[in-house]
Amino acid sequence: MTDTDTIQLAEFDPAHAVVLSRTVSSAGLSAAVTSALARVRSLTTAARVLPVGPPFVRYVRWGEDAEIEVGVPLAQPEAVPGLRSTIVPGGPAATTWHEGSHEEITPVLAALEDWIAAHATPAGSPWASFGLADDSGPRTLVVWPVKALR
Repeated sequence: MTDTDTIQLAEFDPAHAVVLSRTVSSAGLSAAVTSALARVRSLTTAARVLPVGPPFVRYVRWGEDAEIEVGVPLAQPEAVPGLRSTIVPGGPAATTWHEGSHEEITPVLAALEDWIAAHATPAGSPWASFGLADDSGPRTLVVWPVKALR
């Protein structure tokens, strides 16, 4: 869960990535992400492609059913059989931290969406980089690209 006091603007560089797309129910999101991530890791390992950052989930469409892309960032474009090459967009984005399961991320996305509606213009699909850790334990960075502040 998040509140609007924890939302910040950050600048991101574009990143090459490979992804696996899925459409899942919000109730099965965590299991779907876990399964897709295992598949992404297996396919990138078999292709001898090394990620350069934490895995991510891009929420192409979210709600009761979610269309997601689970992937990993790469240093350069790579062809990995079974995965689609893409670019995670760069530029300004509204960000916040989430602690909890993927089933609990919808309120975080809603809080970011509300903040963006009041302060900026959305510029693409949100994503979450997970497996990040600090002294408080694992956390998920939730990112929503924006075009401009209002």
